[in-house]
Order: sequence, then structure tokens, then C-alpha cells
Amino acid sequence: ADVKFVPKGGTLAMWLLLNALQLLSAATPTGRVTTVPSQRGWMVDAARSARCRTAGRMMADGELERQRASLDALFRAAPTGDAQANDIRSGLNGQDVQGARCAHEFPALALWRVQWVSLPGHNEMLNCHVPHYVHMFAELMLTEKPWLFGSFYLEGGSRNFDSEEYALQPGEVGTLSEVVSCLKGDDGRLLLATRNIGRVQVNSVIGNSPYTTAECEYYADDEELELFDDIATEAATVLISQNSSEEQVNTAVRKAALAAAAAATSAWASLEKPLWPVAGGTSPFSQLALGNTEEVEHAISWVADVATSAANRAARRSLGLSDDALAEDADELGALALELDEFDAEADEPWREWGANELGISLSGLELCVWNELVATWALAGKLQSIDLLQLPREILALIPPAPAGGWDQCPVGADGVPISAACTLPGPVRRARASYLLTALLPELVESAEQRLELLHTHCCRARLLLIVHELERQRKLLTAVLALRDAMEPGDSSADGDADPDAGPGAEPGAGG
Repeated sequence: ADVKFVPKGGTLAMWLLLNALQLLSAATPTGRVTTVPSQRGWMVDAARSARCRTAGRMMADGELERQRASLDALFRAAPTGDAQANDIRSGLNGQDVQGARCAHEFPALALWRVQWVSLPGHNEMLNCHVPHYVHMFAELMLTEKPWLFGSFYLEGGSRNFDSEEYALQPGEVGTLSEVVSCLKGDDGRLLLATRNIGRVQVNSVIGNSPYTTAECEYYADDEELELFDDIATEAATVLISQNSSEEQVNTAVRKAALAAAAAATSAWASLEKPLWPVAGGTSPFSQLALGNTEEVEHAISWVADVATSAANRAARRSLGLSDDALAEDADELGALALELDEFDAEADEPWREWGANELGISLSGLELCVWNELVATWALAGKLQSIDLLQLPREILALIPPAPAGGWDQCPVGADGVPISAACTLPGPVRRARASYLLTALLPELVESAEQRLELLHTHCCRARLLLIVHELERQRKLLTAVLALRDAMEPGDSSADGDADPDAGPGAEPGAGG
């Protein structure tokens, strides 16, 4: 702060900032302090203060923290009476300032716009150091859990944050993510353990300063909407009156189904294994912490209750009704069953012939095709290298479906020869939706570029993603088969090709001339 220079051009702002810091530090009482509270509730330990060189001089202990607190008060903390700022802060994690929000609506979702595309079903470690995003996550973690935010692709990252060419547009699809745990560094960085739980679509942009916030809506697969259609229809039927138009009823059913799907996705995410932001302590793939069939059954029942309640609230809001009678509706609706076997294949379905009927094959049959191709491809790869299926991530192995009637073309076994199967069978829709994202990690050709990952993110259904996967697995299996055939043809001394040679006939003997 003692450095004197003549401001030129773009350095004027820096000169003004340094002089402001000098005035602020001059007004700060001298003496060593143990903590410096900021208006946003952070406690900065002065004993851990960084040492910053300014024009060759060492900054005194605690000075950096005092300046950080002053800047924080100047540029970040909103006045207590600022109603708009408080409303935005309340909406950061999707909370509705007017009351409990519908599960599929995120009135003011904070957006993390970066130069990569995150996919659902994956866990990520975020090293957050850009000031406006440090501020965003700090504000987010002042709200109640779950700490939800949107992860959206921005070409070029933060350098294009203020560019009109790359401004966020309504209709863009991103990933709905949750901060699970956080470590705060001495230098202000945040190390965040996050999980990607679903997708959201932008309805409207609220603001871009100091970070982007938008009104978003849950982006569901077609299969999700079909799965919860009965629950949504039942919830809307209880509420409609004789004056309700067909359009109002259809809108209420759609929003109820969307809310049920979003609530179910969040409920399943809450059952996943915990994450910790430490090196080697976080798997890149999410996995449900369900150890046996009984736990799975209890989870299904609970998710059905959550989905029914969410559908009821969304239907009421869509029809212009208050939430006062939610409890009465719940008594009338009861606990609706979640039909998770709706998409299962018939026992005699010719799923191995999927190529001849891609659109007609059941979703369960398509799932069997994916795993059948995966096991066959992995077995061929094992002939080229010393690998086996047990080297696949355990989170992926947990998604293996029950063996089909007649068994797999090649039994999935480990190096010890023991057949591999999932520890417990997850519900089909949950298992398939997760596999449609996680299996892409084994196929880098599908996710090499941001454009390819965006294509996956924008798919309308689980079927489309599984078809992409099975086509790529088929291509790789054919390629490996050709490589192995070429290798075998090039290997010398193959008796099957040269006839039955007599080992005692000597090196000059004709094939088949011995004994």
C-alpha cells in the first residue's frame, strides 16, 4: 500500500484500489488478532496469514487478512436490508423464497460455467480459485442443504464469462450438481467434493454479476416421465374440478410427472456413498450405498412416497391451488406403488438380434445387449493384455443386470474363474439410467470432445444413450476380433496351418513326413 506510482491507462483502477486499501488499513486498529470475522460469517485465522511481497517489502502479519475482510465487506457482502440480494441468496440452492418449491423448479440456481462438460452419475473434485466462483460457493454453503448448483459448458472458460457471444441462453442444458463436502485453503481456495445427480434446462437468465444465476427446470428422460405418469395422473385427478380445461389437466399431469422424476432423482442421490475432498478418497463414479435386497426394497418404497408428495405439490401449484390441503391430499392418495418392472423384457424376446430392430427392442433387452457386448469385448481385450472384468470399476460392476434366460454369450468371470454378478440388484430404471452415463467412461471415443459430451447431455431418453454405447462396443469388438486374427496369422509354427509335423523328423523334414 506504500508503493507510489503514476497511473497510466489501465493501471488507474489498480492505483485507486491500492489507495483504498491504504486508507482501510490505516483505519484498522493495530495489534495482533486471532480471528477476523467478515460480514458473511467467515472466520479467518490471522496466524495462518500468507506473506505477500509488495515492492520488496514484507507485509505485516494479519495485514493480508484485514485487507481481505475489508474487500469482502466492500464488494461481496450484501446489506442486511437488501431484500433482492437476500432473495437471490435464498434461491441459490433452489429454495423458493415464497415457500417450499416444486421439486422440478430451481428459481435462482447458481451456475458454475466452465470449459468442460460434466455428466450425471459422476463425482468431481473442484479446485475453485476464481474469485467470483469462490464467492458463489461461499454464498451457497450459507444456505440449507442440499447445496445444489448447475454445471454448464462455457467455451474458453472464465475468459469468455462476460462475452456477449457466449452469453447463456434459455434452452441450454446443463448438469445439476451438489456440493457434498468442502475444504477451505489458507489462500482462500475451495476444494469441493461434488456429485452430478441429474440435468437441468435454463428457462430464463436472472443475472450475470458477480456470477450467473438462472431460473431452471429439471430435464427428464422420456422414460422417467413415463415411469411416473401413473403417479402424476393420480395426483392431478384428485385435484381437478369440473371447470378444469383439458389443457390445464395435461399441464398439471406433465408438471407433476416432472416433479416426481426430479424428486426421485434427488432421493436416490441422497442414498449414495459419501464423498470427501481428499486425494484418492473420492471415486469418479457414484454408487448407491445399498448392500442387500431388503435395503433396496425399503429405498424403493421411500422414493415412491417422495415422488408422490412432489407430484401432489406440483399438480396443486399448476392448478392454482394453495398448499394448505397437502396433508389431506396425501391421505387420499396414499402411498402409490412405483412400477419399476414396466420396461422389463419378455423372456422370449430375441434381444441378441437388436441390430435388426433398434427401435422395437425393449429397454431391458437393449440393456442386455450392452452388457453382452461389453463382456465379449472385454474378453477379447483380455487375450491381448492380462486383464479381466474384475479390473472394471466396482461402481460399474454394481450395475450388471441379472443374467438373461439362456445366459450370456460369454459368462462374465474374473481371473479366478468365478462368475461376476452385482452384490444386489438395483431397480431396472435406476440401473439403466446410471449405466447409460457411467459406461461412457470406458469408451473415450464417445466423450473425447465437449461437443460429444454435450450430445450425450442433450439426449431425450436413456435408450438413445444405450444405443450409442452398444454401437461403439460392437465396433470395438469387431476391431479386436480382426486384430487377434491378424496376430494369429502372423505367429510362426502354427501346426494347424502347416500340417502335423513330426518333432523327431528334423528341421529339414517335410510337413507330415515323419513316422
